[in-house]
Amino acid sequence: MKENELRECAVCDQCGNKIGYEGNINFYRVTVKSYILNVGAIQRQDGLAMMMGSSQLANVMGTDEEMAIQIDEKTITVCADCITEPVMLTILEGGSECQR
Repeated sequence: MKENELRECAVCDQCGNKIGYEGNINFYRVTVKSYILNVGAIQRQDGLAMMMGSSQLANVMGTDEEMAIQIDEKTITVCADCITEPVMLTILEGGSECQR
């Protein structure tokens, strides 16, 4: 991270303190993406699976539509003290390893 990038995220979005304020030099950049299910695409894929009798076959033969559409993305800066709050720990430690 270059100086200009660091200056842009030098304040914790949770507590409002500057990063490194109490001597802890660790901080996190957390990105959260919001999605909405594409119900029509899911219904079409499900119908194809029922017609073919196999979801694996429908997966190969289908149109490979987007089943969820990203509607928002937000990146925040969180200091090392705030990252230990229960909600942040859940985000940091939990969840699946979905890479999309």
